[in-house]
Amino acid sequence: MIITYVLWARLMQIIGREQLIELLWQQMKVKTGLVLSANRRIGKTTIIKEMEKQANKEGYRAVYEDLEGIRSQLDFSKNVKKQVQTFRGKKDKAVNGLANFYDLYVRESALGQFKFGAKKTEPEWKERLNSEMDFVAEHATPTIFFWDEFPIMLSNII
Repeated sequence: MIITYVLWARLMQIIGREQLIELLWQQMKVKTGLVLSANRRIGKTTIIKEMEKQANKEGYRAVYEDLEGIRSQLDFSKNVKKQVQTFRGKKDKAVNGLANFYDLYVRESALGQFKFGAKKTEPEWKERLNSEMDFVAEHATPTIFFWDEFPIMLSNII
């Protein structure tokens, strides 16, 4: 009986939302981004998790992340980098890793010689975010970032 109830409850979470999900997919075909906004506990997360499952069939790469725990711009940019790393190839990961190492630890002297040591603590958050978004934009598979609790993240940062 419990298994039946759990299955029924799970199905009820998405029944009646198919039309909305289809409309959102249609909008994604003509727009570069969408914001799904409604009161809390109305079912936005259920909708985006269902869309995440359907993304490949629709021709997109999907990345879902709950942003409620993000507390700074740097945390957000690190989170995006972590998400993008999941679909970088080995060569891209190696090149990106070397570039990050260079940015953090290699200093060039006036004579053109390289010295190793901490150059700066972290790349700026905008620089990191732009770098990851440039990587995503350069690849053939369109990527959708399903960022849940985005307004909460913004209020945490501001």
